[in-house]
Amino acid sequence: MMAIAISGDPESEGVYFLPSGTTLEQLLETTMISSQHKDVGSGGRTMTSGSHITISSGGEPGIGKMDVTMRLALDLPVEVNGASVADLALIPGIGEKLAYEIVALRKQKGAFHDLADLMEVPGIKAKKLDALKRYLTTGDVPG
Repeated sequence: MMAIAISGDPESEGVYFLPSGTTLEQLLETTMISSQHKDVGSGGRTMTSGSHITISSGGEPGIGKMDVTMRLALDLPVEVNGASVADLALIPGIGEKLAYEIVALRKQKGAFHDLADLMEVPGIKAKKLDALKRYLTTGDVPG
């Protein structure tokens, strides 16, 4: 199951829980948006949990990511490689100082390839990392 948010179309705005592998076209059909706007462009694109579809005033779907507050409210992990200091500070167990340290190390390393890399951040030991794992992901970082 995956969670997808839609905004910009008042009749379809909200969060939808759909089977993994659902395409943009299937999502738009489910919400009846495609019947209003036939050209969905990359309609065959498979969606991922945490996607945010924004429907423009012209009816074109734009694909982005949910903001961190929505992800946390839906119990979806936050991508540590794309999160800002402010985003990371929202995660339970990470304050502003630790968030700054995480971002500083990420800039130095280029990216975190595994959550275990976070143990290089001062203040993150095994116990803290175990508590943070439910809130974080490294996303699709090339090995």
